[in-house]
Amino acid sequence: MQELNINVDPQNGELIVRKGEAAPIREKNPLRVSGVIFAPGQFMENRKDLLSPMDCVLLSDKNKNCLTFESGQSSELRDIITGYLKPSAIIQKLGINRDSGYSDKSLADVFRKIRMYFVDGSQCTKAVAALQKFKAKVSADLENNDDKRGNTKFLIEKRVTTDLPESIHLKAPIFEGFEPVTIEVLLIISVVGTGIEISLESYELFELEEKEKERIFQEQESKFHEFGCAVLTLS
Repeated sequence: MQELNINVDPQNGELIVRKGEAAPIREKNPLRVSGVIFAPGQFMENRKDLLSPMDCVLLSDKNKNCLTFESGQSSELRDIITGYLKPSAIIQKLGINRDSGYSDKSLADVFRKIRMYFVDGSQCTKAVAALQKFKAKVSADLENNDDKRGNTKFLIEKRVTTDLPESIHLKAPIFEGFEPVTIEVLLIISVVGTGIEISLESYELFELEEKEKERIFQEQESKFHEFGCAVLTLS
């Protein structure tokens, strides 16, 4: 049997010898994380002293609203951090600029729950009151002419009378993780049969979404350009 000499310096620490089966060697688990759009930048900035820019890449995909940072390109165990630019919960809940609409009662329920997002709380109170006692009068004038010579005209004119405000003002974040902004939201009333449907539209929101998206992507990509890694634009 080969003799083994072990010297332990008491000033530097201690030597622990365990008997029995050794623990199995485990491979490092690569990090796979997804979060809001600035998650890749936060990861890179917190660990840039440990990362090699030449071994990292940022993938920018505006069509999918995401940034993906990959570190350790030369390894199969590379870390991948993905950040998504998502509409805020309140914007998704309201369905602004979508085809869906509300009945008067359902919209009143929604407004009561999001009172905190109204710029002026009294505007919420007035809108809810108007919706609760909504008595839009839908009147129709029918014109049906036939001159028996093959020429016909069939017209229906509908008119709605209501005290519901034309618009409301909300202060809410456009995207997850960002500060709120003030937007005007139009209340669009449509006649459906003998009833009505109310949809929410905002030209300001549409413009802000496009401008803010461009600004946010440029701001995040600039961090990786400064870091010195490759930035690849996918769309």
